[in-house]
Amino acid sequence: MLWVSPGTTPPLSYRTAALGAMESVTSLLRKGERVLVASNGVFGDRWEGILSRYPVRYKFLRSEPGKAVSVQEIDRELQNGYDVFITTHVETSTGVRMPIEEVSKVVRDRVSLIVVDGVASVGGGEAVSAEDWKVDVFFTASQKAVGAQPGTSLMVCSGRAMERLGGGRAWHPSTWTSATGSP
Repeated sequence: MLWVSPGTTPPLSYRTAALGAMESVTSLLRKGERVLVASNGVFGDRWEGILSRYPVRYKFLRSEPGKAVSVQEIDRELQNGYDVFITTHVETSTGVRMPIEEVSKVVRDRVSLIVVDGVASVGGGEAVSAEDWKVDVFFTASQKAVGAQPGTSLMVCSGRAMERLGGGRAWHPSTWTSATGSP
């Protein structure tokens, strides 16, 4: 279950999960930012195709099949300086669950934004609390764990993420995938 509280804002987006993912990140990125992705499988790896189209620098930490990228490995890599951290809560292709609460404790004070793909976890029996875990963007979609018709994605955004969306400093070439509706 995804808890929405006064500290988060849930904008609804009538798009597919893939487009919702693109929207959630690309609307928040700034030129030249460094992005660290902890990937536990196929859906985590999809971020490479998304990020490669934007003027950001990114690095992937990849796990062995059936295992999550360790919190210690994430901690070590963050010493190289990053602005945004992205991961998948539950990786569909491997069934691996990333311990988001534990990861967030290591990441929170070292990056500007934490983004979590919750498509296979929200509504699927995993407790989710974006605010308590201090996650800036937690997104899901209707077709997997929620078990509804495909075509709707939901992003829960922290005040920090909403400030970025409204601040006009994000770089975005397209109104189609812009959460703000403007380039």
